[in-house]
Amino acid sequence: MGCSRIRLEEPQRGMARRMMEAYRKLGCEQSWTCAPYQAGHRPTLGSDVAWGESNAVVFCNSVLGARTNRYGDFLDIACAITGRAPDYGLHR
Repeated sequence: MGCSRIRLEEPQRGMARRMMEAYRKLGCEQSWTCAPYQAGHRPTLGSDVAWGESNAVVFCNSVLGARTNRYGDFLDIACAITGRAPDYGLHR
């Protein structure tokens, strides 16, 4: 469907915009996709990353040979900010 077709009502619209702006100010690139690997974000073989979208997690682990667990909302951005991910699961 694409995010351009989604029309949130207030207060959800304002909250989504605030979160988008906060991420942008942190230096995040706005890709607006559930498939970041299609937007040029492809980690190399053996890399450890923190991705949250389930299809991206499968692609990362099986096709790219990088490693990530399925991270829930906000844990992925916490990993990005700190440059660290929990040492468990597929990272081992």
